[in-house]
Amino acid sequence: MEGRRKMTNSAYFIGPDGSIYPVDNGKHIREIIASPETYGLTLGKIKAVFKKYDEPLGDEKYAREKIIGKLLEKGWTRVRLENGYLKFQIAKLTADARKNILKFLEKVKKGAVQPENRTANQIGIKVIFDKDNNFLMEDDIDIAIKALRNTAKE
Repeated sequence: MEGRRKMTNSAYFIGPDGSIYPVDNGKHIREIIASPETYGLTLGKIKAVFKKYDEPLGDEKYAREKIIGKLLEKGWTRVRLENGYLKFQIAKLTADARKNILKFLEKVKKGAVQPENRTANQIGIKVIFDKDNNFLMEDDIDIAIKALRNTAKE
């Protein structure tokens, strides 16, 4: 969870309350398995989903998608830096999701969050989307922040 140290991971979760959780082991599903209680789950429930789909624990296939999908439906945001662009995955583009993404981007802008040690001027915003294909595609962090601030006022 957020603290005083600079966060330099390439992947994160943003909690429904806006808290930022670095993904320390590279894969979102591994982070969920390592700390299930953080995400409102138990290791037993996670193992049951993998067993249901006959997949090894931590495999990057259908069970993973189901587990992460359920978290997104509960208001979590999945964040990854890919090819120099931050990608945000959400279930629905709600006012809280916009606020949480904006808070995250403002921390990037201030340098408190530096994915892969990159500064804000070294990062673009590729896609902010939900499963209904509502999306905002920007190539500049300042434009994305401005757009999110404007939509938050609506």
